[in-house]
Amino acid sequence: KGYHNRMPVILTQENYDLWLDRETRSEKLTKILSSYPKELMDVYPVSKRINSPKNDDPELLVTV
Repeated sequence: KGYHNRMPVILTQENYDLWLDRETRSEKLTKILSSYPKELMDVYPVSKRINSPKNDDPELLVTV
């Protein structure tokens, strides 16, 4: 199954301080912004109800 083309950036632990440092130049931050390798992610289906912010209940955590 495919992944969305707007995958979030997931920072590695070694980049946390760099990301949170207000003095870090944007050019340096741009270099650490890349999609997380899909091989390292777990994927599972969830309810389409997750797409609406009006839904906020424990059932959203149940896989389908």
